[in-house]
Amino acid sequence: MIGGEFRIDLLFYHLKLHRYFVFELKTKDAHPEHIGKGVEPNPDGRPPTA
Repeated sequence: MIGGEFRIDLLFYHLKLHRYFVFELKTKDAHPEHIGKGVEPNPDGRPPTA
């Protein structure tokens, strides 16, 4: 979702990989078309602001 507002459910930072992991918790069944859908990372490497 580029240019829109979004909220994340869980945000983890991996110390060795120096990477953020963002999770969105679902209340409905997941479908194959949902896999890989998410937020584009910021070009500067900072976490997205919620």
